[in-house]
Amino acid sequence: ACAGLGRAGLRWLKPRDWDEALEVCAQAMNGTEHCEGDPMLNFVLGPKMSNYQDPRRLEVLRFLAALILEEDWRWSRQSLPLAMEASLDGSNLGLAAVCLARRSNGGASSSCLPCVPWFCCRKWSRRFPGAKAHVMGEAAARMMGPDGLEMQLHERRLIYAAEPHFSIPLMMVNPTFQGRGLCSKAMRAVCHAADREGLPCFLETGGLRNVAIYRRFGFEVLDQFMLSDNCTEIFILRRPCFKRIAWSD
Repeated sequence: ACAGLGRAGLRWLKPRDWDEALEVCAQAMNGTEHCEGDPMLNFVLGPKMSNYQDPRRLEVLRFLAALILEEDWRWSRQSLPLAMEASLDGSNLGLAAVCLARRSNGGASSSCLPCVPWFCCRKWSRRFPGAKAHVMGEAAARMMGPDGLEMQLHERRLIYAAEPHFSIPLMMVNPTFQGRGLCSKAMRAVCHAADREGLPCFLETGGLRNVAIYRRFGFEVLDQFMLSDNCTEIFILRRPCFKRIAWSD
């Protein structure tokens, strides 16, 4: 699955990358003045934390990013963790993008509850103490409530992701390096790995801009729905397995 990753500028994500990977994810989720943050997490955080310059917002996002990395990388036996480093004139500028894909049997294994050991949650709560109160309050209702994001996604995973597949729970590019084709290179590698194993790909995203990006790699929208704020639209996408691929740089 990793054939050609070096030529594409990709490599395996390694344990020593943890702190950098966490920061890349948090910064990409947060957004900037010129780059919108993750629409799904914007909904989870709510209007009280809509300002990307709010330090409380970034602390909460670091906490959530740590839990996602724990679940879909550190504690997943089926994870395909990819990293991309940026360089300029031969100098390494550090981690620029993180992509996590994982093989799934689908169906009942698509749980609405995070599969993170309790001691991991406690560890990250201690590291980011300011995040705990918000995550356990309004954000928890927006995530796990009857109309919450995770509950809505869970219902659709049981329908659309019932077969064995590759899921892509995380595709994050540091805002500083967005627009340089890093997402495309990572997605080509994931799609190639899925095709080699004869599996379709499945992902969830928010915003038409992201949908347009994923459509370039053969993803099609299966379902779309509006969250309870009536302004955040979520899309369920699937890419069938292609026997032959010919992605061009």
